[in-house]
Amino acid sequence: MVHPGDVVSADVLADVLWGDELPASWTKIVQGCVVRLRKALGNRSIETSPRGYRLTVPPDEIDAQRFERAVERAGVLVATDAERAAAVLSGALRLWRGRPLIEVECWDAARIEAARLEELRQLAQETAVEAALRSGRHSSVLGRAQALVAEAPLRERRSILLATAQYRSGRQAEALDTVLRLRAVLNRELGVDPVPEIDELQEAILRQDPALVPAAADALMFLAEEVHAAARLVDRSGSEEQRTATAKILADARHSIHLLLADA
Repeated sequence: MVHPGDVVSADVLADVLWGDELPASWTKIVQGCVVRLRKALGNRSIETSPRGYRLTVPPDEIDAQRFERAVERAGVLVATDAERAAAVLSGALRLWRGRPLIEVECWDAARIEAARLEELRQLAQETAVEAALRSGRHSSVLGRAQALVAEAPLRERRSILLATAQYRSGRQAEALDTVLRLRAVLNRELGVDPVPEIDELQEAILRQDPALVPAAADALMFLAEEVHAAARLVDRSGSEEQRTATAKILADARHSIHLLLADA
């Protein structure tokens, strides 16, 4: 799983399993392990060659590869289709079942791969919060954003997401406090200043920049369009009088939404 598709020699497998304390019959034990893996994964799952063994399981059957592709896909989607990105990330994070490759963490290659996957997991969590913010779900995502900052307070993106969620939820003082706490922890732990985006966010919060809440407006318009679409479907089975009344209510609601956005 660390090197899917690559040939791994029996010597490397033995080193992973026993290190310098090889049993006398290690070659037969490795062969027996491969046989048992083939029974579990399928006869064609592991290919034998003069140089060793190669995992030939399709990528879609390896959770780590499915997870990585989903995170990459969501990263592309989040700016244009936040709801879809959130759904992709939700499915990806459900694949996570704890620390990866814990059984072989003494192997350097496994430790490197595990660290890479852990970074991807943290990126997926952050992008999921960003997708929620872009969808206008700032209040519902507050708790998740706070938990992420508590888990990794030095990751600046997390504080940016939390402060944005707080500001959009009407908690300007808390948003500013989040930014100031990040500055303090970076100075105390690393002796560095935050990235320029933190300065820009702090200034935007202080002057109540309307640009901090575009996602809420976009979500409101999206919701209005969805309501209209649903109403059109419902109205097909109603009377003419019901359809007329519904159309007027929805038209008035949409007009009000446009006025509110114009005032903002």
